[in-house]
Amino acid sequence: MTGSLNKSFDYAIIIDSDRLKSLIDIIKAGFEDIFYEIKTVDGASYKMNTIEDVISYNNPRSRRIEKIVISANKQLETRKLFPDFSISLFDSSQYSASCILSLNNMNEQEIAYWSQRVEEFVNSSRASYWWVHKPVVYWALGIMLYFAFIVWYHAKMGIEGLTNGLSTLSLVSISFICFYISWRLIKKGVEYLFPEGGFVIGEQIRVLQKREKVRSIVLISIVVSLVIGVISGIIVNWIVS
Repeated sequence: MTGSLNKSFDYAIIIDSDRLKSLIDIIKAGFEDIFYEIKTVDGASYKMNTIEDVISYNNPRSRRIEKIVISANKQLETRKLFPDFSISLFDSSQYSASCILSLNNMNEQEIAYWSQRVEEFVNSSRASYWWVHKPVVYWALGIMLYFAFIVWYHAKMGIEGLTNGLSTLSLVSISFICFYISWRLIKKGVEYLFPEGGFVIGEQIRVLQKREKVRSIVLISIVVSLVIGVISGIIVNWIVS
């Protein structure tokens, strides 16, 4: 008895040429006829016959890849409307899903096997910093900014200044500002330093390398600033005591 499966993944994944080749090696183990389609941000669509055609695409910013569809059939035959195997890879910074797997004309064992293999591939392609794109991170940052302001205001104005100087409306407005900073400004910076997804092919290789350099500089600067702050605090405390 044959069946079908449609399964989606929402992990932040980064796909480069090596990742694509490893996926094709997996697919080749069970399917003879493999064909490809790429879709770009300008709305264009290109059908390709080999993985070499895909990874040789120039992938400029204005026409960068936002979706790759890899379809396969068990045997060389007329192309089906619904192929036996189809995996759609998305730029997860543009889509809610990063991968959608579709299986047709398979028994339960085949469905379980290919579903597991694809899930292993997606997990191995997941960015190590995937958690920074979770909404809870920015809600938490907004709350931290709000309480940091309250602590600063209390230290500067005292408890009476806190209770008498800030109305309920002011506190609500400040909370909105804190969440705006978290969701708009901080999130935008994080998305630049830690790309949520994409296809590192062609010109996008240099783009990712540039972001990685900027990220390293920013992280090193933060660590150095924290170390200097701690050392300065220890020195000041030693002098005062």
